[in-house]
Amino acid sequence: MPAMTDPSDALPSFQRAYDAGLLQLELQAGLIDKSLHLHVDKPNGTPRFIYLRIEGGVITAIAIIASAEAVGDVPCLQIGYAVHEDYRGKGRAKALVKSAIAEFKNGFAVYPPIYLEAVIAKSNVSSVKVAETAFTSNAEEITDVFSGVPALLYRDLISPPARRA
Repeated sequence: MPAMTDPSDALPSFQRAYDAGLLQLELQAGLIDKSLHLHVDKPNGTPRFIYLRIEGGVITAIAIIASAEAVGDVPCLQIGYAVHEDYRGKGRAKALVKSAIAEFKNGFAVYPPIYLEAVIAKSNVSSVKVAETAFTSNAEEITDVFSGVPALLYRDLISPPARRA
């Protein structure tokens, strides 16, 4: 079986695109966190939301939110995240994921409820710690369907804010 998807694999390709000037015109500054950048693309015709931290021309961290299998009748998106090797161990992943989720919730505030989930290998202690701070739900122990690896599933329902009377 293949290994679990690793968002770290995407970092170098986004860095190359950034260095080539291909992303700059498409990046949007965060509305809540102005230091966060958003790039939206549609690989295979499905929207994907890429949140980037860029420091001195280096993409130091990335969070990718992409389509996942619906939960019952409720659409679901999955988040994956990674920090450039030279910038790890400094809390960047927690800050990035917290900001990315806040930006995502803000952008989807007018839409019907949607699930946001993370599937993390149990052995990936650093990513588990990030998910524990980013998600309100408790982890569910699962086996990743693609890799067969023991994993943890975190899943929160994102609902539009209640309207005030």
